[in-house]
Amino acid sequence: MSPPRPKADYGLLRGLLFDFDGALIASELDLHLPAFNQAFADAELPWHWDVSERTQLLEVPGGHERICAYAEKHCPELSASQRNTLASKLHTAKNARVQQRLNDRPLSLRPGMDKLLNQASRAGLRPGVASTANSRTIESALTAWLPC
Repeated sequence: MSPPRPKADYGLLRGLLFDFDGALIASELDLHLPAFNQAFADAELPWHWDVSERTQLLEVPGGHERICAYAEKHCPELSASQRNTLASKLHTAKNARVQQRLNDRPLSLRPGMDKLLNQASRAGLRPGVASTANSRTIESALTAWLPC
């Protein structure tokens, strides 16, 4: 016997979209920040983002773009092309660190999200993810919670 369906009338609503980082999972500080800092250290850069710096940089959408913005401020001698090349290398290294971390230990949904996703599913609503995060990162993290 299946659980009773909620009595809410959703009209034309067919699904729900969630942001990945920060909404579904608390990944900004536990996953991305250490990965950025390790990528900087591996590249022997004197950069280290603390929580305050990272929070300010979240105003810039996308990790690659955040690195470019930071490099523009802290390395004005670099051309736009050099900043872009550096950002690409660092972002690739950061994503590899994130992927390794997810392979070693899956992240948890933020408190209450599992209940919300189950309620939405029972109501016939399909979940979706809208994010600037790397698609491999999203797939790796969500595999632990969503059926294939």
